[in-house]
Amino acid sequence: MIKLEDIAKIAGVSKATVSLALNDKPGISDERREQIRKIAKDNNYIPLRKTKQNSREDEHQELFTIRFVACTNDEFITNNYQSSPFFSELLQDMSKLSKDYPISLIISSVSLENFENELNELDNAQKADGIILLGTSLCSDFIDKFIEKFPNTVIIDSCHLHSNYDYISMNNFHGSYISTKHLIDKGHEKIGYLKGKPTIPNFSQRFSGYKRAMHDNNIQIHENYIYELPGNEITSEIDFLDIKDLPTAFVCDNDYIAISLIKSLQKNNIKVPEEVSVVGFDNISESRVITPELTTIEVNSKEIVRQSINKIIDKIKDKNHIPTQILVSNNLIIRASSRSI
Repeated sequence: MIKLEDIAKIAGVSKATVSLALNDKPGISDERREQIRKIAKDNNYIPLRKTKQNSREDEHQELFTIRFVACTNDEFITNNYQSSPFFSELLQDMSKLSKDYPISLIISSVSLENFENELNELDNAQKADGIILLGTSLCSDFIDKFIEKFPNTVIIDSCHLHSNYDYISMNNFHGSYISTKHLIDKGHEKIGYLKGKPTIPNFSQRFSGYKRAMHDNNIQIHENYIYELPGNEITSEIDFLDIKDLPTAFVCDNDYIAISLIKSLQKNNIKVPEEVSVVGFDNISESRVITPELTTIEVNSKEIVRQSINKIIDKIKDKNHIPTQILVSNNLIIRASSRSI
């Protein structure tokens, strides 16, 4: 007897697409829907039946329409945020891994200022059962308003611990802590920090991790070694560094900042890592092509995506769902930009 996966192979589509067609769900063209239904009919496809509790239900796993939402503005999550290496990888993982679940994924962007009207318009065109919200630059007050309007929401890449919502994020504090500890273990005590601007929750948590690592190892933080730099662009023009009084190492809020620092130091004939070690965060593709290759924190974006999909499905199914906050651990990737002294 032909199965759902057999129909998918014949049609050259995923099982989720077949389920969309057979369950008369939105998300595919009418032409594709008719093609799949014809294959099912021609091959005498009969859904298996269940007999639990005297009920008879289709074997088709219920398919949910999930909308991934980014709220864009002019500061951090801009209209072309998808071109950023970190977010590009996150969206690729979201699209790829969604095929393993009974969901139809829609990727949408709405403006931060007019999110409610724009989301309602999108929902009128194609109703979503739940939302995975990119929370990177969103304050807790905004998230409160968003959840009030769209309660079936899971937030990723952010975590406001005082909020009673579902969050899935990397462990920013831990990542920055272990990168700072890596430098301390290599003999560094004069360790500076490059903070990203605008300030977002992830950056604040990373700075806290740096401070805690310094405190735990009884190392003084020098305020004159703390700088700020735009966190969403790469530049070689850092003109505020006091090159006559530099620390022996820097921890940076992300790889963009770390790469900008390396370029600026090299422009001033300061060798990395011989004179200054540099550690980033995110492990973007550029971190592997810059010279020297960047020591950084690798974010497990695939696990963040898996957890968020599992969570939104649970939330849709279970009306008594209890909100949880999940922090996914990171890995330290040691490359050539850090050394012992």
